[in-house]
Amino acid sequence: MQMNYSWIDSPLVIDVIGDDLWSLLRSTAQDEAILGFSDEADSAAKSVYLNNLKHILKGRGHLLVGSIEGQIIVTCLLIQQSLQTTNHIAELQKGVIANAYRGKGYLEEALQRIVIKSKEIGVSRLTLDVREGTVAHKLWSYWGFESFGVLDDYARHNGKSYRGHFMHQSVDDLERKLSCPKYSKEKTFSNVKSS
Repeated sequence: MQMNYSWIDSPLVIDVIGDDLWSLLRSTAQDEAILGFSDEADSAAKSVYLNNLKHILKGRGHLLVGSIEGQIIVTCLLIQQSLQTTNHIAELQKGVIANAYRGKGYLEEALQRIVIKSKEIGVSRLTLDVREGTVAHKLWSYWGFESFGVLDDYARHNGKSYRGHFMHQSVDDLERKLSCPKYSKEKTFSNVKSS
């Protein structure tokens, strides 16, 4: 299936696609990819999430959206630092692929678009944070992101504390990895999930 990708840089679009974004984010609660979003999540939590997203897009945020036949399948937020001395750095947040579409090469496609966008806006280093030991943590490591810090009390959910890793990689290194046959679409998700 052909994925159509686009970058959203305006908060106005969120009023149109907000329900779909929220549904995709909530669907990750089933595999606990993102903690704190459940089927019982209420409209207040949705409103907070969407308003925060609009605020980010008013600034230096860019939302990557991948869709198939109008259904949002992939999202990732790219937030560039605003200070002149650090605007070469951008943070990746809420990278999500719908469960039924994982392991089909869409992560690699999304990362390629993130590299292109990063270069367009002058970003040379990407950062992110992720819960330790999750599939997401393994995937980011697989694609060359390295930990530069660990926080023991990174997240709390249902009375439990989770460790988190703060990770980074240069855009050029990510681009090299994406062009290396060793990191093919067939290997991406299945290899890390089983490890």
